[in-house]
Amino acid sequence: MAKKTPEHASMEFIQKHKGAYGSYSAMMMRCYRKGNTNYINCGGRGIIVRERWKNKFENFYADMGDRPEGLTILRIDKDGNYEPSNCRWATRAEQNRSKRPFSKEALDNLRRGIRKGAAARNYARVHLTDEEYLKRYGHQRKKSKGK
Repeated sequence: MAKKTPEHASMEFIQKHKGAYGSYSAMMMRCYRKGNTNYINCGGRGIIVRERWKNKFENFYADMGDRPEGLTILRIDKDGNYEPSNCRWATRAEQNRSKRPFSKEALDNLRRGIRKGAAARNYARVHLTDEEYLKRYGHQRKKSKGK
């Protein structure tokens, strides 16, 4: 019988602990896969996974245990790395409460985008015919009150 290499979790171990492995895999992608949509929030900011966890899922599992149903991994300090002293299992509501606040620049960009969208809709209400409006937006324009 061939020996299993200690660096890689066996498929049996992964299947038995697939909830924890799913969180582990997502954490690794956020930190190290530049194509991941959340890379900018983790790896792109210099956040890393502790070497012990990075190299072996069993070590992550030994420190964190099974992922309880409906919970996800939370970094307590949003600027800290993924390591036992900075991670715990948390609900979505807890995750949402602990998000980093928007920067002033991000909020300004968001507001500017909303204003541009509102300006485009107002322009369309005033300057497009009913047919042009229907073609562009896929629905009839709302009639103003009092008209």
